[in-house]
Amino acid sequence: MKKEEFQILAVKHANGKIVCQTEFDQQRLNTLALNTPLKITVIKDPRNYRHHKKFFKLLSEAFVYWQPEFKVLTDSEEWLIGDYHKQVTEYTQKNLSEDAAKAFNEMLEYFKQNSMDKLKTRRENKLDYEGMKTMEGFRDYVMKKAGCYDIKPSSDGGTLKERWSIAFDKMPQAQFNDVYKRCFGVIWNEILSDVFATPEQVEERINMLLSFE
Repeated sequence: MKKEEFQILAVKHANGKIVCQTEFDQQRLNTLALNTPLKITVIKDPRNYRHHKKFFKLLSEAFVYWQPEFKVLTDSEEWLIGDYHKQVTEYTQKNLSEDAAKAFNEMLEYFKQNSMDKLKTRRENKLDYEGMKTMEGFRDYVMKKAGCYDIKPSSDGGTLKERWSIAFDKMPQAQFNDVYKRCFGVIWNEILSDVFATPEQVEERINMLLSFE
């Protein structure tokens, strides 16, 4: 998967200081070591700064309540177990009586599910869910769930979802408006509808947070 270019959004203030425009940009900047050289690219046709900041305020508000689900069995493991189960089932149906095949396959299904559950439990007990819950991962989840991605070929011959870059030089304002609307829908339906009474209350909350800056 192509690694997203490291970018932060910042603005030059009257006192000459360069100030990050969102908490997300500040967090990314904080990951850099001291004295790391930076290259500044001036945006000639900037999008709506407030709308960009509003998007990240929305993400930050929803991130608090997000309970991510982490897949502990890989697709390859699930395919291997499923394919083995399928082949054994087909063999018993051809070589055993109907009653014997049915009894054997029921037992096979039980042991398959029991083994998978044990493996899941063992791996889940070792996971640090809070440590794995990141804003970057949340943004990736929301945008992909909202359909804001391209399908790209993967190295193993399959395909993968590559989320759209919302960098100012990659996405015009009209498209960003659509991305915000889609992501707001995902966040409302899956997370914030359990916290706020209406979508309008969410908008009021985000606008209030923006007013404090």
